[in-house]
Amino acid sequence: MIQAWMILILIGLISIPTYYAVQENNKNIEREQQEKEKREKAEEQRYQEKINELNPDFTLGSRRFPLFIKDMKLIYGKDKELNLKNAVYDFFEREILIIPTIDTHFSLFNIYIGEGDKKLKQRIIGALDECGLGRIKYWFQISEDDELSSYFYFGNGKAYAYKMDSVDYFKISGQKNIENKWYLINIEFAPHFVSDYEVETTSKSNGKIRGNAGAALVGGAFAGTTGAIIGSSMGQSTQMTTTIHSNNSAKLREIPATVLLTLKNSAGEKITISEKMIEEEVVMLKKHFLAEFSDNENKGSLALEIQKLEELFKQGVLTEEEFNRGKRKILDL
Repeated sequence: MIQAWMILILIGLISIPTYYAVQENNKNIEREQQEKEKREKAEEQRYQEKINELNPDFTLGSRRFPLFIKDMKLIYGKDKELNLKNAVYDFFEREILIIPTIDTHFSLFNIYIGEGDKKLKQRIIGALDECGLGRIKYWFQISEDDELSSYFYFGNGKAYAYKMDSVDYFKISGQKNIENKWYLINIEFAPHFVSDYEVETTSKSNGKIRGNAGAALVGGAFAGTTGAIIGSSMGQSTQMTTTIHSNNSAKLREIPATVLLTLKNSAGEKITISEKMIEEEVVMLKKHFLAEFSDNENKGSLALEIQKLEELFKQGVLTEEEFNRGKRKILDL
């Protein structure tokens, strides 16, 4: 039997190192907590210093990811700015998209919202609304193209066409003439589908193997399991039937195809844009962006309106200044 004093020694040998390990672990946790509190205090101090320096109109974000709005500019990072003048926005469950219209470095700015942080989301949306940003309903992407460079600035190689729900025209981010209104007057598109083939093969074997045990043991001794089959069939007939069934199926999968979009602005200029889209995106364009008038109908209505103005001018109802102002308004659509 193990004597009591030996048991006590064993317990001591186990418990003493464990005690010191627990103490050291507690010290490490305490140091980490102190370091965390120190970092948070430094972040809070920098955050307050930034607020005092900027005196922002709106304080958004958090200490770690601060966002401020000052004089219609969104300030983020290390003194980076986004001009919010004439900008528009849209929001989803976990992000807010801002489309600036006069900033040449951005075409789309994303603010990611932490999961479940509804208060922060509402605070940012409220600030954007108070700054006068309109919420867009529909938008699509335009890739950079040399032929379009005279019309738009492309931030990061992209621009975005956007439309408000209450108007029949749309605008494009980074457009050099901020007053231009755009109309989508034609869409050329043919969807492209490819086939994905799936082959499912099953096999089933039926048969009988006859042989004596001695032969099977001899075969197994030389060739393992396979040898057992060979040995068992020595001098005997073996009948095996294997049936294979294959099922072939093809699934159609759509891939992006080229779409040609013909746009016309309020100055009567036309441009053609080539993009890669799927049918669902093109349906959205037809539903929300495609103008409901043809070129001939539009020209006819403009000519009729101008003709009415000319008659009023000749009758002396309108002055020359009023006539010219009315004419410019009609041509501006």
